[in-house]
Amino acid sequence: MKLRRTKEQAEEGPPVSEPASTNGNGRRATDDATPLPEFADCGPLLDRSQVAELLNVSPTTVWRLVRSGELPAYRVGNQIRVATANAEHYLKRTVPV
Repeated sequence: MKLRRTKEQAEEGPPVSEPASTNGNGRRATDDATPLPEFADCGPLLDRSQVAELLNVSPTTVWRLVRSGELPAYRVGNQIRVATANAEHYLKRTVPV
């Protein structure tokens, strides 16, 4: 399908396309990325199975918690990592005393 251009657009010259920046998985990267917090106080990073064991849930549940935003996580390659402090904070927040 050929796009039609207005007379003003034709006078400006050919359209210039800007390269779409992607983050490697086909999605557009955003310019307003939030900076990562300092890792010094977070403790070691745990993988999904370690977090599942700590929280006594399945690894799938850990993934759901991360996707919903209830459990903060970091992406390392194609895997997720959760700071020990974040997992413990989630545990304290959700388990009644």
